[in-house]
Amino acid sequence: MCGIAGIFNRGGEPVTAAKLVAMARVQAHRGPDDEGLWTAGNIGFSHRRLSIIDLSDAAHQPMENEDGSVVLVTNGEIYNYIELMAELKEKGHVFRSRSDSEVMVHAYEEWGEDCVRRFNGMWAFALWDAREKKLLLSRDRFGIKPLYYTLDGDRLLFSSEIKALLEVLPSLREPNYPYLGRFLATSFQDDGEETFFKDVRQLLPARSMTVMAAGINIRRHWSYSREEARSKYDYSDTDGTFRFLLTDSVRLRMRSDVPVGTCLSGGLDSSTIVALSSGMTGGKVKTFSSIYEEKEANEIRYVEAVVKEYRPEEYLIRPDKKDLFDLLPLMIYHQDEPCSAPGLFSQWHVMKVAKDRVKVLLDGQGGDEILGGYFHFFPPYMATLAKEGLRFRPSRLLKLAADARSIKDLTGHDFALSTIFYFLPRQARERLKSMRMLSSTPLHPELIGAMKANPVKRPCPEKAGNDLDTALYSSIERDTLPALLHFEDRDSMAFSLEARTPFLDYRLVEFCLGLDCTDKIDGTVTKAILRRTMEGTVPQEVIDRRDKMGFPTPVSRWFRNSPRAEEIIFSGPFLSRNLIEPGAARRAFEEHKKGERDHGLAIWRWINTELWFRRFIDR
Repeated sequence: MCGIAGIFNRGGEPVTAAKLVAMARVQAHRGPDDEGLWTAGNIGFSHRRLSIIDLSDAAHQPMENEDGSVVLVTNGEIYNYIELMAELKEKGHVFRSRSDSEVMVHAYEEWGEDCVRRFNGMWAFALWDAREKKLLLSRDRFGIKPLYYTLDGDRLLFSSEIKALLEVLPSLREPNYPYLGRFLATSFQDDGEETFFKDVRQLLPARSMTVMAAGINIRRHWSYSREEARSKYDYSDTDGTFRFLLTDSVRLRMRSDVPVGTCLSGGLDSSTIVALSSGMTGGKVKTFSSIYEEKEANEIRYVEAVVKEYRPEEYLIRPDKKDLFDLLPLMIYHQDEPCSAPGLFSQWHVMKVAKDRVKVLLDGQGGDEILGGYFHFFPPYMATLAKEGLRFRPSRLLKLAADARSIKDLTGHDFALSTIFYFLPRQARERLKSMRMLSSTPLHPELIGAMKANPVKRPCPEKAGNDLDTALYSSIERDTLPALLHFEDRDSMAFSLEARTPFLDYRLVEFCLGLDCTDKIDGTVTKAILRRTMEGTVPQEVIDRRDKMGFPTPVSRWFRNSPRAEEIIFSGPFLSRNLIEPGAARRAFEEHKKGERDHGLAIWRWINTELWFRRFIDR
């Protein structure tokens, strides 16, 4: 886990070392243990290192091969580096360190750009091939690690965080107004190449970019195929295969030369990781939990059930709402962009406490996306039952009727209309969803005009089989997971911590997407296979949970009596930006204060946006 940056002048102009140093300096929090610089004419890299595997100087970056023809800077971890190193040694490669980064160098020598297909891990790396005069940028399958770039004529600049690009090109401090408007209306972000900065792009997950004097090419190195998954994994014993893959994923992510802990929210995913990692350590693990007294955000009952069972070294963190507005500017600085999720505040406090006790944290991100953990997956689940019942399994129609009633009893919502929605063509559903969201937000007419003039292109992931699997795949590729991973990376790296996500082992993701829909959702039982396989391992109280929180933060309650929230969103600067229609915003805020309607998440986005302008655009 580190911070990388680089400049490639395709026209041949020499790279200035001072600019690389500036890009590294502003990312020092990502790697406080070491720094490195390398230049060779028109190409240059800088690196900030957080030492996790092989703490010696032998793992220093930028890392070169024996003859200097391959140079690498990387951010992340390749968890199967031990197995790959053994394979490469058999092929004649000689290693001078025990680091996963050196494995990446030799893997490129052996397998070329396809080496990434052999990596099990999280990465964003840049590699210079001096023989071919080629720069290779690559990002892991799910975008756990970030990589941003911009083009300035013939010059390409890249970095782990946007703020590093701004150090070299202050002109990049220009808002991407259509993207910003869509964020305010829908909360969507990190769902494509665009960012909040007009001329800054992110390399999408599962992509590799080759940059040469002659041009730039971006290609996918991973995508989901149901046919491949069904042939690759053992579906004759689904529970056994699932348990093995999940356990092996945790085992690989426990590999570290520094202390490892785990987040514990009280949810099924984090509780599972605590249970499995406790069995592997031969001793106590350290757990970190964010706790609130407010009922809508209080998971202490479930946290304590896990603590009672496994007796970890427990750290309960109780964030204070009084700190929110003092910390928000700093949190937004580390995020580089406005943030749609108030859980950012809870997560920040967890990372702050964990910093002095561990250097690696396991987290449950991804479990909801691969197994249907959110209630909004009920409609595609019911649509899947309906379509399968109409085509070839009539019994599914009887199950649908029973499940629809129980789901309504659980959630209080009748999802009949949302289920019918899935019988429309997919592109039509996308348009209707966007139209509905846009119409419910008091955007300023000037901003709406900018959005219509330059619509944001939101990639549409391919179908992954039935409606539920397609919804899950879209959630992994675009809808929710990329933004959540963004927040977690910046929060953890602000405190020089490496966050690892066992549920995002690509083998587990592929296997789960290939399961029958009822292995993921079965009536009101979300994440059905996880609950089945963890019976007797995770406390029954957690197994039986049917509510869903996920780093809850009670900002809606806090904003009902918050002069500082009102001060920010009705300040002269915010209103003069012509982002929100003032009258409608005032009415929404008054409704929220009186408890007539909950506009807490919209207010959160307005506040984030204004503070982002003040930190990154105005100065």
